[in-house]
Amino acid sequence: IGDAERERTDPLASSLGGVRGVALDADENLYVAERHWHRIRKITRTSSGTYERIETIADGDTVVGASPIGLDHPEAVFVDRAGDVFISDTGNRRIVRLSGPAATVVPVSIPLAGPRGLFVDDDGTIFVADTNVDPLECPADSCAPTVNRVVAIAPDGTASEVALGGGESLRAPASVVVERYGASGVRSLLVADALHHRVVRIDAEGVVSTVAGDGIGHFRGDSGPAVAASLERPVALAIDSEGAILIADYSNSAVRRVDASGIITTIAGPIDPSDLG
Repeated sequence: IGDAERERTDPLASSLGGVRGVALDADENLYVAERHWHRIRKITRTSSGTYERIETIADGDTVVGASPIGLDHPEAVFVDRAGDVFISDTGNRRIVRLSGPAATVVPVSIPLAGPRGLFVDDDGTIFVADTNVDPLECPADSCAPTVNRVVAIAPDGTASEVALGGGESLRAPASVVVERYGASGVRSLLVADALHHRVVRIDAEGVVSTVAGDGIGHFRGDSGPAVAASLERPVALAIDSEGAILIADYSNSAVRRVDASGIITTIAGPIDPSDLG
């Protein structure tokens, strides 16, 4: 596919290359991380609610701060309340921030192994799912990632691993989102623990609890408790307006939903396991 086709401005006439992450800003403009073509694209929403223009806002030729190195296999994108765009520049093992036309590298006090999903909280803390393997491509049975963590990056660049209590561990975490609960809005994290085939919650004290997935890579359990259901390589998470957790169940080609009572259902994709071939 030539450059002219890649850069068409009509979203429906454009080609995308290896979409790994999407995000919305306050105006519901859509941002897309294209891993294979090393770029972030913005699809503008009009006042009538349609998406009519797509444009590249960062790519492999983007000058990032003082670095001449552009994006390399970006896997996630997030837009904060100020409208700044944060990118997991996975191939370069860094986080890039777009503030208007300016692109800078987010300072991080510890080296990242392979930033995947990221979330920027209201206080400016960036949470990053960091692993040195691709959760989508590494063979589940034999994959042996040596870095499996969530990193918290403060606004001044000070970074630390999110502590896990009870001897718990992650295996190729692919996504992280912030969840608020209780009247005081206490912060917890939801993590797509891809190669453990589960979604976990990490509370403020580091206590890890399973939200969905029994650890067996399979498709089953709809209409029952999410903790007894099976997922296979969950890779992305979101929280809807009712507080339900949405899960991109990658190997099952499905979107699963866990409601506030902990019941899981499938809202898109195969419901009959025979559909999985």
